[in-house]
Amino acid sequence: MRMKQKMNGKMRIDKGVQIFFYILLIILSLSLLVPVIWMLMNSFKGNIEYYQKPTFSLPDSLDFDNYAFFLNNIKYEVKRPEGTYVYTLPWMFMYSIIWAVVPSAFSILVTTMCAYVIARYKFPGRNFLYSLGIVVMVLPIVGSSGSAMLIRRQLGIFDNMPLMILTGPSVAFSGMNFLIMYAAFKAVPWEYAEAVFMDGGGHLRVFLSIMLPMVLPSAGVLVLLGIIGGWNDYETFLLWLPSYANVARGIYNFQYLGRLDLGATMPQILAGFVVVSLPMIILYICFQKVITANFMVGGLKG
Repeated sequence: MRMKQKMNGKMRIDKGVQIFFYILLIILSLSLLVPVIWMLMNSFKGNIEYYQKPTFSLPDSLDFDNYAFFLNNIKYEVKRPEGTYVYTLPWMFMYSIIWAVVPSAFSILVTTMCAYVIARYKFPGRNFLYSLGIVVMVLPIVGSSGSAMLIRRQLGIFDNMPLMILTGPSVAFSGMNFLIMYAAFKAVPWEYAEAVFMDGGGHLRVFLSIMLPMVLPSAGVLVLLGIIGGWNDYETFLLWLPSYANVARGIYNFQYLGRLDLGATMPQILAGFVVVSLPMIILYICFQKVITANFMVGGLKG
């Protein structure tokens, strides 16, 4: 009887803790939605209405003039030896797509291959490479920006997008991505590979036909997360690719210089934020079930 009472009391405590964390997560989720709702509401307001009405008040009408102003005026001028080149919004979107998709896919591909070899094969230096992947993840690289700038200028990598993609700082050991893919391959039973070997298949067939499909959901989620991060990346274009412009750099320039050069108001700037963030919101909505169903911190979910 006492044992049953203890079990019931423990179950009540566990359920209470679970409810507490559910409430905490709901509050956290709502707090993350507040800036998005604020940005969307104020993007439809006029400049006078924005300052006179309460911050979270609804706009008097859905006026799309702010969006029209942003679409017609966003641009970025780059001075090159052959002359001045003007990036318009379509070109910025193109470079944003390239920078978001290609480096993410290439990085995860190389990381996946490295993680597979280190996780499933024994060879001299294996533990060193695994430790190197952890060190790369935790080692701060901000202080090395000056020397990295000099080296990339000498090697012709600076202001060269293809070479920047091939020689990115997180290509082979992209931090947490390496550890996730390493754990994913560790979770796949090696008996699948032995069956392929018995049928006459080689190591390449094992990787392409067995191992890679097994971890493809986790790799796909990492690519999606990398795309979201690459879409919002403006620092790389400011420091390493000054002759290129993506939408993140365009909205950065529009926010700080638009007021001086164009007389842009805060609602017009917020309208630009909505336009720039809309593709990633749509992407997340389309793939949210894939992300939540197949991604686990620590490996593979079958």
